[in-house]
Amino acid sequence: MLADIMANPWRVEDSDGEEEIDHRLYRRISFTTQNSLPNMLTRQRIPKIVDWDPIITEDRHKRKFGRNRTAPSFEKAPSDRKPIFSGTRAVKLSHSFLEPRGYAKPMIVNAPDTPPASPPNDNSTFDPLLLIQEHLIDFIYSPIPKRHSSFIHCCLRRDKTGIQKGFYPTFYLHFERPSDGKKIFLMTARKVARLDRQSEYVISTNIETLSKKAGGDGCIGKLRENNVTGTEYTLYDNGQSPSKYKPKNSIDKNGLRRELAGIVYNSNMFGLKGPRQMKVLLPEFGHEIRPTEAEDTILDQWRDRNFNSLVQLNNRVPTYSTETKMHMLQYFSNRAVRPSKKNFQIIVENQNHEAEIAMQFGRVDDDTFICDYRYPLSAIQAFGIALSSFDKRIARD
Repeated sequence: MLADIMANPWRVEDSDGEEEIDHRLYRRISFTTQNSLPNMLTRQRIPKIVDWDPIITEDRHKRKFGRNRTAPSFEKAPSDRKPIFSGTRAVKLSHSFLEPRGYAKPMIVNAPDTPPASPPNDNSTFDPLLLIQEHLIDFIYSPIPKRHSSFIHCCLRRDKTGIQKGFYPTFYLHFERPSDGKKIFLMTARKVARLDRQSEYVISTNIETLSKKAGGDGCIGKLRENNVTGTEYTLYDNGQSPSKYKPKNSIDKNGLRRELAGIVYNSNMFGLKGPRQMKVLLPEFGHEIRPTEAEDTILDQWRDRNFNSLVQLNNRVPTYSTETKMHMLQYFSNRAVRPSKKNFQIIVENQNHEAEIAMQFGRVDDDTFICDYRYPLSAIQAFGIALSSFDKRIARD
């Protein structure tokens, strides 16, 4: 059953697009007419992992990266798996609205990059934590069972540190353990540059290889913008694109990439029509969409109004409050958020033709967001929907 409802504002006037550079960046840059010192070659730093601030301790393992760098220490994963960074770690906790002081340190689970052959058995007891620890990839790709009415609570963090990450940030999604709020790493994504200027996000379970081409080892999918106006996106798994795929026969599609979701924003130039409106298109349960170059994509089927194998979800329309002069949304499970144009909820129609919340996304602070979801979404689908909201486009804002 749903928990108590907590009302939270949803402000349209806020301008918090991802492409806006942090003003702190300009304060760190100064120009001078004096002769500057020669540029010195600096070593490449380890990718910053938000929420995790390793502290150097006397008993840590002295494993070296390059000449003078020692490996950061992290909590040990289950015995049958190695974490991305091995060793023990000490954590310096930072306070935020999402995690009160005293929460335990986050966990990390490593996983293979092979998609599951099928969703988990619906007859078994669904335990998200157990599935994450033992079969992370299965959890990432598989929709939440319908009988599991509770939300899967997640925290999404954005890292914009550095000049380049102001334009191409990195995102981290953590599962929040219900018992104590401990965060368990699920996946990460990085915005990459494209020649056609269309947005693309590479999604991976391996932080170390995320900066490599095509995501490297651990790549599990991509979110790609389909037009320059930023109103259409497609979420893929880690299969091959139709232009590069060479099947053994005409009916072989095992290596072809799956389309996991389509995201469509209504045209809304400069936000004159009010809050954002969006649709989410999912393959029907048990049906895979692996289009070749000659077949219709998930967005093509939606344009042709072909819903034989599609499920359409919509965003919940915020209500306007004459008292606060804002648009308002009610967030479930006592999740407090700040006013932001990025805040949204996705609804699905149940058997009684009533609207139920399938996903809720909201800002907690400048770079921290809640990302809660349940049936019929999977973790990677919820992550892809959230990533699409960070693009700043005049055609939909």
